[in-house]
Amino acid sequence: PIIACLIGVAATFANQPDLPSPAVRIQVGPGHGSGVHIGNGYIITAAHVVTDNKTVEIKTEDGKTVEAAVLWTNKDADVALLSVEGLSVKAATLDCRDPAVGTHIHATGNPLSLEFIRTWGRVASTATKRGPWTKAFIADISAAGGMSGGPVYDARNRVVGIIVGVAVR
Repeated sequence: PIIACLIGVAATFANQPDLPSPAVRIQVGPGHGSGVHIGNGYIITAAHVVTDNKTVEIKTEDGKTVEAAVLWTNKDADVALLSVEGLSVKAATLDCRDPAVGTHIHATGNPLSLEFIRTWGRVASTATKRGPWTKAFIADISAAGGMSGGPVYDARNRVVGIIVGVAVR
């Protein structure tokens, strides 16, 4: 099984029915990851997705691409903030509370060569320091390379974390 470690950064979609999902694909050279638009052109992703780049390419679920500036990264928390102009997607609402063990969750990301895949699962542990992450929780949800930085939502579509790593057994 694959277990995703999720950072306890957290979001609810505003009433924006005609716009694509807030999840985005982040292209960085030959690699890629995922991210989530939180409004006003700001995107959260994992710091290891953008590494030391100053700009990255963003792709939306409707296939549009734009360039984003990397505003800052925090490698200890494995989180980065990007800024983009002209992004026309829904905005997610952040919920910074730690989700309880057993909470139903779903994630959107870009695993391997696939794009905008949705998976479902549950929170499997409390949030605490785990490996290199200052605070992360374990989830029993399918995740693979390319989903890093992608949003993890609770049942009310609030982002309760982003995917930052996987453990394969």
